[in-house]
Amino acid sequence: MYPSGVRVAYRGDVAVGFQLMEGSEGVYQTARGARIGMSKADIMNLYGFNYAYEATPNNLDYAYDMKTGKFVDKMQVFSAAVQQKREQIFLVSAMFDGNKGGAASQIGLIDQKMAIFLE
Repeated sequence: MYPSGVRVAYRGDVAVGFQLMEGSEGVYQTARGARIGMSKADIMNLYGFNYAYEATPNNLDYAYDMKTGKFVDKMQVFSAAVQQKREQIFLVSAMFDGNKGGAASQIGLIDQKMAIFLE
């Protein structure tokens, strides 16, 4: 992790993920403006409600197909067809800290293969 609160994930010499952590607030944000410290509602207002899914109360996720340029319907995220395209499906994922009023403590953009298998 870099001192500025940013973590980069690589597969070989290709960056396949970025994660904003505590320490990045006030410096970095996503292209849509999400940043550490925001509420889940604020991030949902930036990314929308239709494609959001929540694995736990402290998570908020979106799946984005890089080939089609569209978000994946939340009912299809775990389908076999989507799972076969792990390197072209990127997850926009936020984790929220229950001890800090539910503020975002991590925001990531990472391909599904790295997110699931760490490879």
